[in-house]
Amino acid sequence: YTISVVAVDDYNNASEQSDTVSGTPMPTTDFAEQYAASGGTADGHYCFFGGTIFKDQDHPALEPLRAFRDSVLMHFAAGRAFVSYYYSHGRGWDRFLRRHAALGAVLIPLMGILLLILSALLCVPLWFWGGLGLLWLWRRRLSALAQANLVARPGMPVRKRAPLPC
Repeated sequence: YTISVVAVDDYNNASEQSDTVSGTPMPTTDFAEQYAASGGTADGHYCFFGGTIFKDQDHPALEPLRAFRDSVLMHFAAGRAFVSYYYSHGRGWDRFLRRHAALGAVLIPLMGILLLILSALLCVPLWFWGGLGLLWLWRRRLSALAQANLVARPGMPVRKRAPLPC
């Protein structure tokens, strides 16, 4: 085989073509094959939300959650601990909800709805939420000033203060 590589980024900018390399293929085993051949029995992490809530490990609502996990949670020790806890206990939560079918029948749809809402919220840029927060703080400050009669409220006369004595 003879190969060379061209990389293309997210904006369709292509790199220059790499040098051409020739080689002969060799048989290999990937990690999962090697793990199974050496007696490993675990089948990997279990995504509770994908497996139990949505019944689909590739459900579109999971993408923003995975992006949040990768771009935020995995950068902090507490976030990594949470992710580790989530993956190590997911199967147990699934078994619990299957054993308690009535509870699962109520909780699973509710969690699905909450996850869809959270997933939608994570798709909105952070600057938008920051702007809403600043707007809320500004309105709150104006309301406090209006209550203290420091700023006129619409439709209310401004109370005139007595002049300060000289």
